[in-house]
Parts: sequence; structure tokens; C-alpha cells
Amino acid sequence: MFSRILVPLDGSRLSAKCLLYATEIAGRFDSEIILLRAVPPIALASSIGFAGASADVLGTQALMEGATNEVEDQLNRVRRYLNGKRRELERRGINASTHAEAADAGHSILNAVKQHRIDLIIMASHGRSGLKRALLGSVSDEIVRDAGVPVLVIRQ
Repeated sequence: MFSRILVPLDGSRLSAKCLLYATEIAGRFDSEIILLRAVPPIALASSIGFAGASADVLGTQALMEGATNEVEDQLNRVRRYLNGKRRELERRGINASTHAEAADAGHSILNAVKQHRIDLIIMASHGRSGLKRALLGSVSDEIVRDAGVPVLVIRQ
């Protein structure tokens, strides 16, 4: 029924709880678990704007290289984290793989659904409401609305 289960992880305890549900379901259906983490790309526009209109080309290049290096460092840390979680799942007899990329979380999840032919998404919702939700949006709402596959949302 569920061949491939996507579990987006953001490093929080709540998202890690999703692995408990995913492990149970994967064990019952002999499913593969794909662990995903998106690293938000650093917004360069505000950094370049902060440098002012007089910033020269070399300064802008250095700024962009620094941002690129920061994203790469974050991706390397994320890959180590995901690989640790993958090894834990494999020790339990669950087939697992990882995917990390520099992208918006919602975009990354929706792309992974298509790319990996996902049958089920198990993800956390931090339960933001009011102004926080209006400003930050809700990734889980976006995924439930647009994924086209079942989504199990784990709330706090």
C-alpha cells in the first residue's frame, strides 16, 4: 500500500517523532523511508542591499561566495544528521535513503513527492497560528493542499 514514505525533518524533536510513526508503518508495509531536509537558501538581496549602492563588484562576489559557502556548510551538517537517522532506521531493518537540498521546504517536499514517487508523507506541524502563521506560512498546509498523496500530520 505504501511503498515509499517521505519524512521531512527540520531538526526539531517534533519532526523526529514522525520517525516513530514512519517506522511503524514501514514495518507493516515493507516500505522505504526517504528522509528529507531542506536548507533555506540565504537571501542575498537584503545582504547586497545592506552593503549599499556603492558596493563594488568584488565585494558583491565575496558576499555571494560567503553565502554559498555557508549553504554548503549547512548542507554538509544536514547530510550527517540525515545519515545518522538513516543508519538508525537500517539497524531496525527499515530500508531508508536521504535527500538534502538548498531550497524552500514546501518546494523541496513537493519535488521529492514526484521525484521519488512517494505514497505517503509523514510530517510535523508546529501549530503556529495568528500573526506567526500569517508571516511564516504553514508548510504542512501547503503540502496537504498540493501533494496529491496522503499526508499524516503530527502535531505538538
